[in-house]
Parts: sequence; C-alpha cells; structure tokens
Amino acid sequence: MQNKVIRIEDLRREAPDLGPAVRALERGEIIAFPTETVYGLGIRPDIPGAMERLNRIKGRREDHPLTLHLAEEEDIQRHTGTLTPLSHRLLSRFSPGPLTLVLPGPGESKEVGIRVPRHPVCQALLQEVRGALLATSANFTGSPSPVEADAIAPDLADKVAWIVDAGPSHYRAASTVVRPRCDVPEVIREGAIPSSLILDEIGPVPLIICMGNTCRSPMASRLLEARIAKRFTADRQERGLPLPVVRSAGIGAVDGSPASRGAVLAMKARGMDLHDPISTRLLPSHLKAADFILAVTPSIGRSIRNLLPEVEHRIDVMNESAGGIPDPIGGSVLEYEACAALMEAFLEAFLDRNVFRFQGQGKGYPGQ
Repeated sequence: MQNKVIRIEDLRREAPDLGPAVRALERGEIIAFPTETVYGLGIRPDIPGAMERLNRIKGRREDHPLTLHLAEEEDIQRHTGTLTPLSHRLLSRFSPGPLTLVLPGPGESKEVGIRVPRHPVCQALLQEVRGALLATSANFTGSPSPVEADAIAPDLADKVAWIVDAGPSHYRAASTVVRPRCDVPEVIREGAIPSSLILDEIGPVPLIICMGNTCRSPMASRLLEARIAKRFTADRQERGLPLPVVRSAGIGAVDGSPASRGAVLAMKARGMDLHDPISTRLLPSHLKAADFILAVTPSIGRSIRNLLPEVEHRIDVMNESAGGIPDPIGGSVLEYEACAALMEAFLEAFLDRNVFRFQGQGKGYPGQ
C-alpha cells in the first residue's frame, strides 16, 4: 500500500486536517501518528480484524497486547476494572502525558494498557475517532521506536494508509509503563518518566478529614506522620521503600487558610511544627487517591459516603463509639491538647491494625 503524508507545520497557525486519516481508520486501515513520546501505529479498536493486521505488519505476537490511547481520563473507567488509589495518584500526577498504566480489563478481561497522550495532534485525532485508538510504536518488533515521521522504516511506511507528520516528538523516548497494584507500583519499562518519580507515589496513603482543615485534621496528619516515621522507617528502608505521605482536607474548608493558633500551640508542645499546612477543600479526587480515609466524627464519615459512595470500605471514624473527636475550635490550648491526645490513641491503634501495610508488606485495600 502506498502511504500518503499529512504534514502539520505549525499548530498555532492551522488546525490539522485529519479527515483522510480518520476515514482510513474507519475502513479498518492502519495509520502512523505522532505522540509526545514516539510515533505510533494506530487502528480503531472496534474494527474486526484490524488488530490482527497491525500485529502482522509489525511482526508482533498476537498475544502481545496493544495500548489503548484515550482522549480523556474520564474514559479510562469504561475500559478497565476498579482503579486502585495508587492508579488515581499516578494519573493525577502524570496524565495526560508519557505514562502507560497496565490495568485489569473490565469483567473477566485480561490486562489492558491505557494511556492518555498530551500531544495536541494526537488529542485532535482521538477526538475525531470517538476518543480511542489501539496503538503500538511505529517500528518493526525489535527495532528502535521512531521519534519523527521520517524515521519510520520505509518497508513499514508502505504498509500504512497515512502518516500524520507533526515533527519530532517532545520526549524522544517511549512512555513509562507501570502496573499499579497494591501499594507499590511495578515499573515494567522506564521511559520518559524516571522510575524515581513513579516510586514517589508508593502507599499506603492516609487522608484525614475534618470540617475546616485548620485544627483536627492537620494536627492528626502531623501526629500520624511522626508515628509512621518512628515505627516503620527501618522496615521500609530495608525494602527500599520511602515513607508514605499523609494528607488532610476539610469538607467545608476554604483553600489556603492557616492552622488555628490553638492547634499550632498544642503541636508545638509535642515538638511538632504546624505552621506550614494550609487548608484544602475536600474533592472526590482526593478520596479516590487515598488508601485509608480517616474521618474525625461519624457525621464527617457520613458526608464522605454521600460525596463518593464507592470509597465506603476505606473509611474509618476516629473515636466512633464516643461520637468522634470534639471540635476544639475557639477553645483553650488545653482543649486542643486533649483533642490531640484522643487522636494519638486512635492513630496508634490504627497503625497496629494495618502494620503490614505500613511496613511495606500489605496486599492492598479490601476488594483489590
């Protein structure tokens, strides 16, 4: 097949005319297209026989999966099983971009590679093909992946209908491929994103939630950070794992408010600084990215369930039998210190219940 080339010189001056490539895809043909990592070969995922043709011309094993390129992160859930908190953290930090996640397929399906590219031409192409392309790098198996259209091997270029040429790729390296199971991501292939950055997202990550995020939850987050460091630094260092982060938020918080004076003084009495934290209003994305969700009262727990029912199995209420942790706002420093003492007792018991997770031996959250 004699290929044709769609050249895009300057996206600031012209919208790409991708119509010929889109129509070829609809006929079940193969195109070459740009991403921010390397050039790819793409097919429509809903065209019978297209995957077999692509594997054949590339010289790939038929059981070797292709990567599903999607236009929007919101589309990921339709093509996979349940996303773990670790998956959500990686997507929040690195997607759209040069990250490929290997995720369980929906139902009884095998694993599927998922990526949301950032390249503007690739994004425009995905929008025109209803948001998805199955793709692989534009090279014969075992050969280097091309980072510009002219580097596609002539014998391979002759087998595609169209080449969309948008110049050299930004990263000039393949995407980083990660299997985000349990608390520790498995880096299958290091690419444009260094492994060290991927490992920053190691869990388990607790999220502590109160109302205003100016006293109880920031105090609890500092207390928990200190206990995790004291109890688990040696275990995690032995396994080559960093300490997990502890996050906090408030259901009614105003973003950017400082910690209350009473909270600062109560924590200072324990040798801890509370000047840095600023309040964060709770969003569903925060809940999705947390391995443990610690609510300071039963009513806060109910509000979390109403906001995002799917995280109910991760919610734990502090001092639940006594109605939760009393709100010390407006009270004396002694009331703040009593509040901190109640939270310390809960957090110690919480770590006892989840010791294997925090040591770095856990298998994940319930249902994973």
